[in-house]
Amino acid sequence: MPITEISSVWYPVEDLERAKRFYSEILGLILHACDDDSGWAAFHAGTGGTPFFLVRKPEAGTRGGGAVVTFEVTDCQTFLQYLVDWDVNIDPLIQESDSVRIYTIYDPDGNAIELSETKLTK
Repeated sequence: MPITEISSVWYPVEDLERAKRFYSEILGLILHACDDDSGWAAFHAGTGGTPFFLVRKPEAGTRGGGAVVTFEVTDCQTFLQYLVDWDVNIDPLIQESDSVRIYTIYDPDGNAIELSETKLTK
């Protein structure tokens, strides 16, 4: 029984409201569904694709999880400057290959988020 696709990605967060603001207002993800009473919110990037979920876990604290989600960004330098203006924690290490540049940022709960920028080839 082979795996055919990623159905979702979940991040634990201590403060669901703070996390929802970070992912929607700062990163610009689209809130797709939310159940505040149950403690979860679902987001999409752009036109959809794999849903990204936040789940309230008060014990999460600021430890961050082991999972990492990667978002494709067309202009990382401009977006990173925007994130600096919001005091988002940005890792100074840049992962780079011939075709892609990856930056790592952290949400308020310490969860890692990768921003991937495909390099144009000539």
